[in-house]
Amino acid sequence: MRTHRKTSGTSVAALGMAVSLLLLATCESPLPEEIREANALATSSEEPVVYSVTFDSQDADVPANPEIIHVRPPATSIDSMPRPPEKTPQFFSGWFLDRDGEGDRFTENTVVDRDLRVFAWWTDERLWPVHFNLNYPGAPNSDPVMVAEGDPVEQPAEDPVREGYVFANWYSDPESQFIWVFTTPITSVTYLYAKWNPGYVVSYNANGATSGSPPTTQTKEEGVALALASNSGNLEKAGYTFVGWSTNAAGTGTDYAEGASYTIDAELALYAKWRDYVVGDTGPAGGIVFYDKGESSAGWRYLEAAPASTEWTNKRWGGYGTEVGSGAQGTAIGTGAANTQAIVAAYGDHEPNAGRDDYAAKLCADLDYGEETDWFLPSKDELNQMYLQRGAIGGFASAGYWSSSEHSASHAWGQYFDNGNQVGNRKYYADRVRAARAF
Repeated sequence: MRTHRKTSGTSVAALGMAVSLLLLATCESPLPEEIREANALATSSEEPVVYSVTFDSQDADVPANPEIIHVRPPATSIDSMPRPPEKTPQFFSGWFLDRDGEGDRFTENTVVDRDLRVFAWWTDERLWPVHFNLNYPGAPNSDPVMVAEGDPVEQPAEDPVREGYVFANWYSDPESQFIWVFTTPITSVTYLYAKWNPGYVVSYNANGATSGSPPTTQTKEEGVALALASNSGNLEKAGYTFVGWSTNAAGTGTDYAEGASYTIDAELALYAKWRDYVVGDTGPAGGIVFYDKGESSAGWRYLEAAPASTEWTNKRWGGYGTEVGSGAQGTAIGTGAANTQAIVAAYGDHEPNAGRDDYAAKLCADLDYGEETDWFLPSKDELNQMYLQRGAIGGFASAGYWSSSEHSASHAWGQYFDNGNQVGNRKYYADRVRAARAF
């Protein structure tokens, strides 16, 4: 006799509630990743983008295989190239985006961001690709160089660059055991690998320059001395002269001369070092500084004398009997430029006495030297400063030199550089002329 236990209403209700809670917990638990991806694909209205690369073998006897390769994101290029086509008696020399083989080469590294049709390039001689591999992680890829069978590949005109390293040479193996000899005939697909030695960056800072550019960054090879750069970018700073490099911007660190040998295996930041000009320095136009008034005013502080190579001999002051007037009779330092302008304005292209076009003031005003055209005939006192600093300037003769300071209608001031005497000479005398400029 079977016995049935009677279940109370309360027990049945509790059981129902437990089942409901279990079902609710099951619905709220995360779905497995693969199920969620499948659901997303099933509910998405957009199909994933797929690009096709069609390989046109251009009448090959045996076409490429496969002839179409698909690229599915997130991939951005094909996995591998198809088997090359064959065409007797020509030779397959690669795939190109243009039918005539003149466009960009297509390789397994070419980014595919649209449907592409690429074309086989056929040649009458066998060409082998030579790949130059930069041989470090993340290095950019480059197209191979195509070389006729039996010919050597040319060594690249410029060495590759890698930050923090120095290029050593090209090798035939990635482990850099065998240096490639660039007279070797190419008879197959060839891979060449760069070798890199650890290096230390040497950088250059213009440090307030008003023109020019700092040298390009250098890399010092470990254990090998490096010749530091010169002021190859013609750095200039108004009112200052370049005197080399320093390890800090204030110029109080370790100094290095242009071209100095750097032997320490450590990175180095160098700053252009500037100082005030002193008498004897080379000025910004290539002349020699012979005067410093101590501060800049009226647009200048220093005077530089043109080099001896620009000096003229046996030249007249000009305009004998014709007075220029007060505009050309300044004698103080700072009046030479105005004197010169007044003389040229009054006498023009040909001075009025002998009709000469090579009179002293005009020669100086027309001088174009050191990329500057603001040269002038120095005033009486400026010429005397030249005499006092003749040793620093150099190239003066023991002869008379003209100043731009007019004395009268018939005379102008000059100075003898053998004894320093300043005299009023007749304007038709033939003396020497040396130009000056202010900066």
